Amino acid sequence: MLPVMRARWLLALLATGCIDTDAAVFVDAALVEPALAIAGSSLATGLGGDVTLTLHLGPRASGPSTSTLLAVSLVTADGQGTLASTLGFTSSPTLPTAVGVDDTVAVGLDFDPKDNALPASATATVCAGSVRLRAVVDDSLRGSPVTVDSEPFAVSGCP
Repeated sequence: MLPVMRARWLLALLATGCIDTDAAVFVDAALVEPALAIAGSSLATGLGGDVTLTLHLGPRASGPSTSTLLAVSLVTADGQGTLASTLGFTSSPTLPTAVGVDDTVAVGLDFDPKDNALPASATATVCAGSVRLRAVVDDSLRGSPVTVDSEPFAVSGCP
Protein backbone atom coordinates (compact mmCIF):
# COMPACT_ATOMS: atom_id res chain seq x y z
CA MET A 1 0.00 0.00 0.00
CA LEU A 2 2.86 2.41 0.82
CA PRO A 3 4.37 2.25 -2.70
CA VAL A 4 0.93 3.01 -4.21
CA MET A 5 0.57 6.10 -2.00
CA ARG A 6 4.04 7.29 -2.97
CA ALA A 7 3.22 6.82 -6.64
CA ARG A 8 -0.02 8.81 -6.28
CA TRP A 9 1.83 11.57 -4.43
CA LEU A 10 4.47 11.72 -7.15
CA LEU A 11 1.82 11.86 -9.89
CA ALA A 12 -0.01 14.64 -8.04
CA LEU A 13 3.23 16.61 -7.75
CA LEU A 14 3.98 16.19 -11.44
CA ALA A 15 0.44 17.18 -12.41
CA THR A 16 0.76 20.55 -10.66
CA GLY A 17 3.56 21.61 -13.03
CA CYS A 18 6.87 23.17 -12.28
CA ILE A 19 7.25 25.62 -9.45
CA ASP A 20 8.26 29.05 -10.71
CA THR A 21 11.38 30.17 -8.84
CA ASP A 22 11.60 33.64 -10.43
CA ALA A 23 12.11 35.90 -7.42
CA ALA A 24 11.93 39.28 -9.20
CA VAL A 25 9.30 41.05 -7.07
CA PHE A 26 10.85 44.39 -8.07
CA VAL A 27 12.00 45.33 -11.57
CA ASP A 28 15.29 43.61 -12.39
CA ALA A 29 17.19 45.84 -14.84
CA ALA A 30 20.14 44.93 -17.08
CA LEU A 31 22.16 46.72 -19.77
CA VAL A 32 22.93 44.28 -22.59
CA GLU A 33 24.94 44.47 -25.80
CA PRO A 34 26.51 47.89 -25.24
CA ALA A 35 28.26 49.49 -28.20
CA LEU A 36 29.84 52.95 -28.27
CA ALA A 37 32.11 54.61 -30.80
CA ILE A 38 34.20 57.76 -30.73
CA ALA A 39 33.04 60.21 -33.36
CA GLY A 40 34.71 63.53 -33.77
CA SER A 41 36.45 66.23 -35.61
CA SER A 42 39.25 68.63 -34.78
CA LEU A 43 36.74 70.72 -32.81
CA ALA A 44 34.85 68.16 -30.73
CA THR A 45 34.72 64.50 -29.80
CA GLY A 46 31.51 62.69 -28.94
CA LEU A 47 30.23 59.23 -28.11
CA GLY A 48 27.60 57.52 -30.22
CA GLY A 49 26.11 54.07 -30.06
CA ASP A 50 23.42 52.04 -28.39
CA VAL A 51 22.53 49.58 -25.65
CA THR A 52 19.43 47.59 -24.69
CA LEU A 53 17.95 48.12 -21.24
CA THR A 54 15.92 45.08 -20.18
CA LEU A 55 13.35 45.47 -17.44
CA HIS A 56 12.03 42.22 -15.94
CA LEU A 57 9.31 41.68 -13.35
CA GLY A 58 8.59 38.20 -12.02
CA PRO A 59 5.27 36.43 -11.42
CA ARG A 60 5.43 36.98 -7.66
CA ALA A 61 5.34 40.79 -7.92
CA SER A 62 2.42 42.52 -6.22
CA GLY A 63 1.44 44.27 -9.45
CA PRO A 64 2.81 46.07 -12.50
CA SER A 65 5.54 48.69 -12.24
CA THR A 66 6.30 51.96 -13.94
CA SER A 67 10.03 52.18 -14.65
CA THR A 68 11.95 55.36 -15.39
CA LEU A 69 15.56 55.77 -16.46
CA LEU A 70 16.96 58.61 -14.36
CA ALA A 71 20.51 58.76 -15.78
CA VAL A 72 23.09 56.99 -17.93
CA SER A 73 26.82 57.52 -17.48
CA LEU A 74 30.12 56.06 -18.70
CA VAL A 75 32.42 54.62 -16.05
CA THR A 76 35.72 52.78 -15.94
CA ALA A 77 35.74 48.99 -16.24
CA ASP A 78 36.18 48.61 -12.48
CA GLY A 79 33.27 50.99 -11.88
CA GLN A 80 35.35 53.28 -9.68
CA GLY A 81 35.90 56.25 -12.03
CA THR A 82 33.42 58.32 -14.00
CA LEU A 83 34.39 59.17 -17.59
CA ALA A 84 31.16 60.92 -18.65
CA SER A 85 28.75 61.74 -15.83
CA THR A 86 25.66 62.16 -18.01
CA LEU A 87 24.99 60.73 -21.46
CA GLY A 88 22.09 62.01 -23.53
CA PHE A 89 19.93 59.34 -25.13
CA THR A 90 16.67 58.64 -26.90
CA SER A 91 14.66 55.54 -26.04
CA SER A 92 12.33 53.22 -27.86
CA PRO A 93 9.78 52.67 -26.43
CA THR A 94 9.74 56.00 -24.68
CA LEU A 95 10.29 56.16 -20.94
CA PRO A 96 8.76 55.85 -18.43
CA THR A 97 7.37 52.47 -19.40
CA ALA A 98 5.07 49.96 -17.76
CA VAL A 99 6.38 46.50 -16.89
CA GLY A 100 3.68 43.93 -16.25
CA VAL A 101 3.79 41.05 -13.81
CA ASP A 102 5.79 38.14 -15.29
CA ASP A 103 6.95 40.31 -18.19
CA THR A 104 10.20 41.61 -19.69
CA VAL A 105 10.39 44.88 -21.60
CA ALA A 106 13.37 45.69 -23.84
CA VAL A 107 14.12 49.38 -24.23
CA GLY A 108 16.57 50.49 -26.92
CA LEU A 109 18.77 53.42 -25.90
CA ASP A 110 20.49 55.38 -28.66
CA PHE A 111 23.35 57.81 -28.01
CA ASP A 112 24.03 60.59 -30.52
CA PRO A 113 27.64 61.88 -30.63
CA LYS A 114 26.48 65.50 -30.90
CA ASP A 115 24.62 65.10 -27.58
CA ASN A 116 27.52 63.38 -25.81
CA ALA A 117 30.62 65.52 -25.97
CA LEU A 118 33.60 63.83 -24.39
CA PRO A 119 36.24 65.93 -22.62
CA ALA A 120 39.62 65.69 -24.34
CA SER A 121 41.16 64.47 -21.09
CA ALA A 122 38.77 61.48 -21.01
CA THR A 123 39.34 60.35 -24.60
CA ALA A 124 42.67 58.69 -23.84
CA THR A 125 41.19 56.83 -20.84
CA VAL A 126 38.12 55.73 -22.81
CA CYS A 127 40.35 54.39 -25.59
CA ALA A 128 42.92 52.78 -23.27
CA GLY A 129 40.80 49.81 -22.24
CA SER A 130 37.35 48.62 -21.30
CA VAL A 131 34.53 50.78 -19.97
CA ARG A 132 31.00 50.21 -18.64
CA LEU A 133 27.70 51.98 -19.08
CA ARG A 134 25.90 52.70 -15.79
CA ALA A 135 22.18 53.37 -15.52
CA VAL A 136 20.04 54.56 -12.63
CA VAL A 137 16.57 53.05 -12.89
CA ASP A 138 13.57 54.00 -10.77
CA ASP A 139 10.97 51.27 -10.20
CA SER A 140 7.59 52.31 -8.74
CA LEU A 141 7.29 49.02 -6.82
CA ARG A 142 10.68 49.40 -5.12
CA GLY A 143 10.16 53.06 -4.33
CA SER A 144 13.82 53.95 -4.75
CA PRO A 145 16.34 53.98 -7.62
CA VAL A 146 18.73 51.13 -8.34
CA THR A 147 22.05 51.30 -10.22
CA VAL A 148 22.93 48.75 -12.89
CA ASP A 149 26.19 48.40 -14.88
CA SER A 150 26.80 46.79 -18.25
CA GLU A 151 29.52 44.22 -18.75
CA PRO A 152 32.89 45.81 -19.64
CA PHE A 153 33.35 46.56 -23.34
CA ALA A 154 35.76 48.43 -25.61
CA VAL A 155 34.82 51.67 -27.35
CA SER A 156 35.45 51.57 -31.10
CA GLY A 157 36.72 54.30 -33.42
CA CYS A 158 39.57 55.36 -31.15
CA PRO A 159 42.42 57.28 -32.76
